[in-house]
Amino acid sequence: MNTLYPVFLKLDNKRCAVIGGGKTATRKVKALLQAKAKVTVISPKFTKELKELAENGAIEVIKRRYEEGDLDKYFLIFGATNSEEINKTVIKEAKKKNILCNVVDDPPNCDFYVPSTNCG
Repeated sequence: MNTLYPVFLKLDNKRCAVIGGGKTATRKVKALLQAKAKVTVISPKFTKELKELAENGAIEVIKRRYEEGDLDKYFLIFGATNSEEINKTVIKEAKKKNILCNVVDDPPNCDFYVPSTNCG
């Protein structure tokens, strides 16, 4: 088991990306917005709530599957797809570029963990 170092991140105006557009991605987006992050979501499909956030200008959306190179301009990444293959590619790219990355349901490959909260 890895030794963990507890930390709270200041994400105000930091560019963060969420790969995936489902319910889990929506929860991650809402938490990032609460932290005042600038959020981009990359996914071919989005929940109704994500669509509304995009229409209101709260988030940027890129309507397509993740492609290698998409992570270049971000400080922090969440992989939240239902594709193990895509999630593994996200992890690989993030590690290569020294970008903090959390892929849901894959703790051994995450750079950080997010505790449960009531953010909706």
